[in-house]
Amino acid sequence: MTDETHEYEESQTVGQSDLSALLRDAVWTGISYCDGVDTLYTTYLDDGGRITVLDRMTGYGDRDIESGYKDINSKFWLASGNCDVRLNDNFTVGDAVEWIKKNANTCIHTHNAEFSGGAFFAPSERSD
Repeated sequence: MTDETHEYEESQTVGQSDLSALLRDAVWTGISYCDGVDTLYTTYLDDGGRITVLDRMTGYGDRDIESGYKDINSKFWLASGNCDVRLNDNFTVGDAVEWIKKNANTCIHTHNAEFSGGAFFAPSERSD
């Protein structure tokens, strides 16, 4: 797949990225959904977490790119509104994780012992 500034090949190869490695060298797996309209890119981290980038059509008919990070404890941060972490060529994978956390504006998902499925918090409700 090609976007305006980068080329990303769809791949069935799943690699793991060291947190100190450059993000541009990360191995991304691309999976198309909705007859090729939406694409989810994933890179798995050596600490057990993963970074995702979803290029999708919104329910309002606009395209959006969202970057997410899920850690080993299933905490999830999502930065939406054309937030493509892959465009930061000089970032390390660790920098990318911190950028996603800093720019998370949609939700954080955390497991809660009193709620089996987890809880979603709007940015104003969260307490990182």
